[in-house]
Amino acid sequence: MKQICSNLEEQYQEFDDMVSGLDVKLWQHRTPFFNWTIFDQVAHIAFFDHEALLAIQDPDRFRERAEGVMDVIVSGRNFRAYTNQLLNLKMSSVKLANSKMLDLKKPESLLLFWQNIRKRLISGRPKTPILEKVALTGQ
Repeated sequence: MKQICSNLEEQYQEFDDMVSGLDVKLWQHRTPFFNWTIFDQVAHIAFFDHEALLAIQDPDRFRERAEGVMDVIVSGRNFRAYTNQLLNLKMSSVKLANSKMLDLKKPESLLLFWQNIRKRLISGRPKTPILEKVALTGQ
């Protein structure tokens, strides 16, 4: 598990290095992936990292949210809009653990939010028996 988390941390950093230097205009660049913007893709990664952390910290709440996500996927509704809402990207700001307020509609704030979430997710790995806490099968 340590090697997997170490590899994940390296890949996170590579991706972070790629997007952290982008100007605001490039964050709105459309990609081949369902015509999502770079912003959309970072928000997507931040969302699922947030959900992974939630699965460790509050499995019951995670299960509820996961059911909603699956309903959206199965129904064909707008997945990006739904997950952005869950991540509070439609709200004006969100509070990080260090009490810093971020406007998640701005790329630099979304990046800070994702960095905070991923550090909390990775730093929790030695203390958390992930396979015992995460309901991989939904049961």
